[in-house]
Amino acid sequence: MKKLLTLTFVLLGTLAAVPAFAQDYDYKFSIVNRTDDGILEMNITGIYLSRTDESDWGENKIPRNPDTGEYVLEPGWQANFYMDIDDCVDDNFDFIYYDIKIVDDIGDECIIFGQDVCYDENDDDDDPNTIKIILDSQTLLDCQGY
Repeated sequence: MKKLLTLTFVLLGTLAAVPAFAQDYDYKFSIVNRTDDGILEMNITGIYLSRTDESDWGENKIPRNPDTGEYVLEPGWQANFYMDIDDCVDDNFDFIYYDIKIVDDIGDECIIFGQDVCYDENDDDDDPNTIKIILDSQTLLDCQGY
């Protein structure tokens, strides 16, 4: 019995340590294309981030599909973004907020201003360092001014 208990503790200790080694980022946020909701399916072809105090959008954050060469986040797909502490907290230990520009496959843009992509104290999945932004058809249409 003693050998069995020892083995159990060793295995549990190993499993508990795995997430610490696997996680090489401090914060994660996801953008989910939920336009497969029956209203209007839209491919998202651009996701751009800019700190709210900057004007440069930078490069498209959607990975390029190696087969087609296109940037696309199809309905039902999710894009994950991993942020280091320096991307989320400034020198005064204040959270950094981002504007997010979403572009669909016909070129319409939606800009979400002042989004905290690093910490959600009201998160219900017990991980405030993970944020999920759900984009359904109506949300995108409203944001695009339709």
